[in-house]
Amino acid sequence: MTTEAPDMPTVMERLEKLERQNRDLKATGAVALVLLLAAIVLVPRFMRQFAPRSGRVVARSLILVDEAGKPRAEFSVTDKDAGVVLLDTDGKKRAVLAVTEKGPGLSFYDEDETARAGLTMTDGAPGLAFCDANGKKRVVLTAANDEPALLLADAEGKVRVTLGVRDEGPDLFLMDPDGRKRAVLSLPASGPGLVLFGAEGSASLGLAVMKDRQAMFLVDAGGKTRAEFGVMEEGAGLALYDEDGRQRAALAVTEEGPGLGLKDERGRSRVALFSTESGPALSLYGTDGKPRAALAAKGDESGLVLFDADGKPKWSAP
Repeated sequence: MTTEAPDMPTVMERLEKLERQNRDLKATGAVALVLLLAAIVLVPRFMRQFAPRSGRVVARSLILVDEAGKPRAEFSVTDKDAGVVLLDTDGKKRAVLAVTEKGPGLSFYDEDETARAGLTMTDGAPGLAFCDANGKKRVVLTAANDEPALLLADAEGKVRVTLGVRDEGPDLFLMDPDGRKRAVLSLPASGPGLVLFGAEGSASLGLAVMKDRQAMFLVDAGGKTRAEFGVMEEGAGLALYDEDGRQRAALAVTEEGPGLGLKDERGRSRVALFSTESGPALSLYGTDGKPRAALAAKGDESGLVLFDADGKPKWSAP
């Protein structure tokens, strides 16, 4: 077998073709090298410029959606407030966590987006509230001024019951629909007490248990005590007062026996009627408080004594 030698023109064409391919490869390699160097230098700068700083995402508002694309949480910030709103699958507001100028708060809502419960911190006082289906606050638990209190409201949102613990002791307030207190039960250091109020808001009846006695008070519309019934260690008694609050009559039963005393408008004793083991006696006094007459009975005997202006016996019988 013989092989034909390639002619010179054919060889030259092949050499020129190889040289052109070589030049193209060199040019391509140079461009690739430039691009690689640019990537090494510029990419880190790009990453540093556009990467989140300190791993944070900075925004004024942010909405999170579920797999169906429905909003489920919204974060928002204003100049004065910041809050998070959580939504259910129907897009209704069900919970809100917010910080306002008054303080932080957490609220829960029902399926009608009506507020039903809330936890707040207002002016440094924590509070917990429960609302009805109309959004009216019905139960409030607070600790304002470091004094815990429980408030119960009616359907109109008016407070009707207040249970609190104060420095003086625990107390219970009952109010009418107009917000006027009608009954107060308290337990101060002196002892428990109950006060009932009239429709005008003034005290009408009071019960108290004190260290040395138990008493019941009747009060007029002006807030003046008009009658007091008390039980003490010495016995029981009833005191009546005038419109100025001065005691005018007193009826008492002691170990010595029953007695009745009457006083004038200046508080001076004028009549004293009492009964002891010795017998009954009646004494009358002048405006100066000195005795002017005395009538007494002892056994089968009785006597009458009249006194002069100086309180000295002037006449007697028998």
